[in-house]
Amino acid sequence: MADITTLVQKYKARMVAGFRGTCVELSTRTIVRTPVDTGNLRRSWTPDKNAVDGSSRGGSVAAVTNSLDLGDSYSLATGELYARRIEYEGHSKQAPNGMVGPTVAEFQQIATSNFRGS
Repeated sequence: MADITTLVQKYKARMVAGFRGTCVELSTRTIVRTPVDTGNLRRSWTPDKNAVDGSSRGGSVAAVTNSLDLGDSYSLATGELYARRIEYEGHSKQAPNGMVGPTVAEFQQIATSNFRGS
C-alpha cells in the first residue's frame, strides 16, 4: 500500500506543478503582450484563485499560482475598461491582435510543455 501512496503523491505533485506552470506562462504572455502607453493597463492585470464573481483580488501572479492546488480555478483579469477596445477592436498598434486571444491560441502548446516538463 505504501508504494501506491507514494506513486499517487508523486503524480499529484507533477499535476500541481504542471497546473501552476501553465497558469504562470499564460499570465506572463498576456501581460507581456499588453501594450504600454502609461503602463496602467499592464499593471492592472490581477490574478485570482477560485474567484467566482471577480470581486476578490489575489496579489502577484507568483503568489497566487504558488498557492494553487488541484481542484482550484485560476483567473487573470483587468478592470480597465479600454482593455476591451484593445483586445477586440484593434485599438493598439502594439497589440493589433489583442493580448488574451493570442495567448489562449497557444494554450495547448503551453500546457503540453508544462505537463511534460513537470
